[in-house]
Amino acid sequence: MNYLIYLIDKHIKYICKRWHETETEMLQLLKSIMRLDIDQSARRKAQEYFGIRDPDYYEYEGHIFFDDAMEENENGEMEPNKFVQILLSVMDQAATSVHECPMKIPPPFKIPTPYGLLLKIYILVLDLDPFLHFLQD
Repeated sequence: MNYLIYLIDKHIKYICKRWHETETEMLQLLKSIMRLDIDQSARRKAQEYFGIRDPDYYEYEGHIFFDDAMEENENGEMEPNKFVQILLSVMDQAATSVHECPMKIPPPFKIPTPYGLLLKIYILVLDLDPFLHFLQD
């Protein structure tokens, strides 16, 4: 797997992946992003509630890009392709594995864009802002 990690000053990370992969690889990526969310949340809460200054504290965003992620169905409507469908189908499994309890991720918000579709997934850990966005073009 190839990830692009962009550092904007030393405290902000953007994790990006451009992808058409197997179900196993998609599951692994989601687990990695969710583990980062847990780590970042713990660091934020330690600073907020205990006054601990963490020199390794960071903010991050995770983005997964799919080329040609939209395809026309039999009714002539555009819908996410099989790779996006696979990724969405393993969300609950990834969250359950990482959090070690049954998890059900709500369906994404679909936002039309000039390049296709943005699927916005809300996964909250300790009251954090939404952290995971799926972008399709």
